[in-house]
Amino acid sequence: MMRLSYLLVTVAFGFCQPRLSLSSELSVKLNNNWERFVQSLITQPAKVTITQQQLNRYPVALLLPAALYPDLTRYSWQQITGLYHLNQTCAEPKDIELPIRAKAFELALCRQQLLPVDWFKQGELIHPAGGSYAGRYLKYVVKSGVTPLSAEVKVKLSQLFVLSNPGHPLHKQLMPLGPEGLNSLLNLHQWYLHSNGSLWVYNENGINKYENKIWQVTAKNNAIDLVYKANTNICQLAPGNFCIQEKPAVNFIRIVLEGGLILLSIFLLVKLLMNRYLEAKERGFILQLLTHELRTPIASLAMTVEQFRDAFDELSPSLQDTFSRLTFDYQRLKQLTNTSQGYLSEGKKSFLDSQPILLSEWLNYLCTKYGVMYSLDQDNYCHLPVYWLGICLENLIRNGLEYGKPPVRLLITNVNKCLVITVQDQGDIPSTYLFKLIRSNHQLRGMGIGLRLVKRISKQLGGKLKINKCPTRFTIEYPL
Repeated sequence: MMRLSYLLVTVAFGFCQPRLSLSSELSVKLNNNWERFVQSLITQPAKVTITQQQLNRYPVALLLPAALYPDLTRYSWQQITGLYHLNQTCAEPKDIELPIRAKAFELALCRQQLLPVDWFKQGELIHPAGGSYAGRYLKYVVKSGVTPLSAEVKVKLSQLFVLSNPGHPLHKQLMPLGPEGLNSLLNLHQWYLHSNGSLWVYNENGINKYENKIWQVTAKNNAIDLVYKANTNICQLAPGNFCIQEKPAVNFIRIVLEGGLILLSIFLLVKLLMNRYLEAKERGFILQLLTHELRTPIASLAMTVEQFRDAFDELSPSLQDTFSRLTFDYQRLKQLTNTSQGYLSEGKKSFLDSQPILLSEWLNYLCTKYGVMYSLDQDNYCHLPVYWLGICLENLIRNGLEYGKPPVRLLITNVNKCLVITVQDQGDIPSTYLFKLIRSNHQLRGMGIGLRLVKRISKQLGGKLKINKCPTRFTIEYPL
């Protein structure tokens, strides 16, 4: 008995499937794969199952979304408005011929006349203004409070409701289809693919709903894919609102080629990074070698400076000034070489090392060199990276002297464990240039390179550079 039932279901599903007489090999293959898909799907559990016996209890016209709206194809707008007037006033409008069944229904409601269930089964089921007669009648009975209907009568009337009425027995099962799905499944096609991925089928045995995971596995096993018609330009087989396409087989050659290209790209990228690393390492070695080799001429220069120092008193005043410049340049070159060597050999931290120094001595040296004044609120010993802060201040002082408006002054304060050094002149940087100097690498009359250097060194030291106008002020904040 079970085998006979299974055979009948299979035949029914086979009957509902589309068969197209296409000559191409692909079309024949798609038809065969579709047949196997249908036969495999009927063995899978359905999420919703509505038998044909259940469906036969309810008129199909009441299940369609069109049952909710006025039927303007059969009735005029004057007739529908006339029925509304009769419903509201219980007075029949003049010069309008109302539909006989609808007129009798509205007059019965006006007279509070109870209608038997058989009245709703005989004749038209849908009111000209939309909705079923049974649904409108039950709503009237509940609202008016006339003699309540028995439970048996309510059950019989519910079979004549439109599907959108929550009292319809199939409301919860079929309403998820939506208007498009109901029209497609009950009017046009026997298959419907919902936007949520569920697959619905309507055949001689009833309506079944299959979840996404169920039918997709079955489709994959039978080498087909279901694609919405709107998402494809080629559609050889369309049993519903979707097209059946051949699922492309796994192309191992393509996978191997794509994988090879990815690995090759990774290899080339790693090789490029490695080459850049080796080049940087080589440049670092050469720089270290040059720094090391500089020690010999610097040592020789030191001996020359000492010899000149021993005979300093014998030199003419002009040669004494020349000797002072020579001594200063020698000290600067020696400090730069030592700093570079420390940076290359011990890492970045060594060239940023601080040393204790009295602020007034350091500032006297800098300001005397450039002939500027400074103001110091508190003189004490501080641990500072003297060399690099000196580079920053000298750049700012030179910018002020060359591009600013005199006088140029240094203002040094201690605020919240932070040394604030401001180089100020009486100039006025335009707002547009000020924004560009702070935010980008813009150069203003030669100031860009020096400011970029100061900004970068200040950041490396853990501080920051601020630029203000009216008057022009360049401020370095260095945490102590």
